[in-house]
Amino acid sequence: MEVGINGLWLAENALNPLALLLMRWMNSTLPIRENFNLTLFLPENSKLDGTKDVHTVIVGSSKSPSARLHYDQWALPRAAADRGIDLLLYVGQRAPLSSTVPVMSFSDVQLQDSAAGIVERARNTLGMVGAAGAIAMLRPDDYPSLQSRMDGAHRLIPISSWVDPEFLEQEAAKINRAQGSENWPEAYVLCHGLGSSELSFLLSAWTWVASALGDSYPLVILAGSKSLRNKIRGEAQLLGVEESVQPLGAIRARDLPMLYKGAHALINVSHRGWGQQLRWAMASGVPIAGVRDGVHESVLHDAGYLVDPGDSRKLGAACIGLLVEDKLAQLLREKGRKRSARFQTAQAQESLVQAIVTIFKEL
Repeated sequence: MEVGINGLWLAENALNPLALLLMRWMNSTLPIRENFNLTLFLPENSKLDGTKDVHTVIVGSSKSPSARLHYDQWALPRAAADRGIDLLLYVGQRAPLSSTVPVMSFSDVQLQDSAAGIVERARNTLGMVGAAGAIAMLRPDDYPSLQSRMDGAHRLIPISSWVDPEFLEQEAAKINRAQGSENWPEAYVLCHGLGSSELSFLLSAWTWVASALGDSYPLVILAGSKSLRNKIRGEAQLLGVEESVQPLGAIRARDLPMLYKGAHALINVSHRGWGQQLRWAMASGVPIAGVRDGVHESVLHDAGYLVDPGDSRKLGAACIGLLVEDKLAQLLREKGRKRSARFQTAQAQESLVQAIVTIFKEL
């Protein structure tokens, strides 16, 4: 079976938790199954680290908004058909309106940020309509009320959640900091998967933490795009917390488990990335402060300190509690590790392959 993957979304969202998860899955899937071949499609001027062992085909360009629109809707589906691809995987709410190759989508519950410019807005709109017409949409099995069912024109398929073994390893000794990890501080709170639409709420909550603890625990925000990093710096400066907020624009995939394990807490206000940041934090023994909603409650159960949506003061207080109340933090660490025992990496990765094969056979 020949399976193609849209690499442009992965390249554009390289630090998105779902993108990092799928890049790890692509590499680990290579030896899992015979007769299951992956091809990564990328525009000529896009870069995607960590996939050197995956067969890659260069298609079209991504130099301009119109070129990216053309790639999503026309160039990639035609290239996949020309190369005999049996099934084409798109990620996020972006898929072609029409394709001779069947399309499956890795769907997220979070809408994309508003795009700048009419062409990018058209690209997002067409992509969402195309994703709604995919033959199947894949979501993690610990999302709220998720079962295999028909949903409009497509099937919504639950996939077993997993984390990589590096996150699950219990390490009693102090973490050895790899070369390059000097980009983040010794003690910090982590935020991963943030979009621009959640930034104001996050930083409003952080003002309470900064006023109580100063810069003792800087907020490290993984932010892949330069525009988002600039926005983080600008809003942090307006709120007077620029000294305790550090946007991080790049990290090697192999350093990600270490970044999580070194965090004193995760503060999360987003559903982006399949909620994978919540699973990684639980597996790493990192206590979590977040908002009380369906995704957080379903993924975490009782392994997080959740507050009412929109209440930045309570979210800030929750984060402070995790940093200063050792018993509370330890209780949530234990609950998170217990909850993460359900994540079986090899079996889950194989189940994703099996789901793709099964859906293809049913066409």
